[in-house]
Amino acid sequence: MTTIELSTTMRGELERIARDGPPNLARRARIVLARADGASLTVIAGMVSLHRDSVRRWVIRFRNRGLSGLRHGNAGRPKNVVFGESVREEIRRRAGMDPRALGEQFDSWSLYKLRDHLIRKGVVRSISVESLRLLLRAGQYSREHWGQPASSIGPLAPEVREQLAQLLDHPSREQAQRARAVLAVVDGATISHVANSLHMGKNSLRRWLQHFRLSGVSGLSGPGVTPKPRQSSASMPSSQDSLPSADASTQSHRTRS
Repeated sequence: MTTIELSTTMRGELERIARDGPPNLARRARIVLARADGASLTVIAGMVSLHRDSVRRWVIRFRNRGLSGLRHGNAGRPKNVVFGESVREEIRRRAGMDPRALGEQFDSWSLYKLRDHLIRKGVVRSISVESLRLLLRAGQYSREHWGQPASSIGPLAPEVREQLAQLLDHPSREQAQRARAVLAVVDGATISHVANSLHMGKNSLRRWLQHFRLSGVSGLSGPGVTPKPRQSSASMPSSQDSLPSADASTQSHRTRS
């Protein structure tokens, strides 16, 4: 089945992308919107000038990954884009400014908000959240206007982030979705944004975040019963900064015996 149901929030975001996003991304958003409105794969293929199989692939990617499934090509990973020094300096300059001074309606940045701002303002044509995180980590900028969401998990050690990235390709759609949710929250997305984009209930999302806090990556594979803490609070993930730092650390993947 490749049918799609969209929440009001998700439909609004897709319509914004279809209207203002980069051409390829806008076309994929139109595919999803048309499918949600009941158009057949064949009809959509004619509308967007793609093969029917390509249309089906983008629909499936959206169903499995949400908006992130539309942002990159077949490999599901961002292309390596090299930004010039002037662009990198402009990104860091904006990252250190009050968003309201740049015309935004919010007063604190997250990686997702800054990424969308940079694309919308034409600073870059495209950039992934992960690339933006690494670019900011490599330079100096003021963090005065970076908020700390109440739901933040805190910085991740590189090996834990890699384990979560590998889990994105897990055969179980549920486990892949939980890993995607954790990564999104770590990178600054709100509970509401993640719940809407992944079609999860907010309470369910909070429960899986708690699983991860208590048991690490292994906590995402359980049946949904909140586990008891198996470690001291000193070894739990930190929540000092909404943006992962170069020396960030968190608990390692705990293997079940």
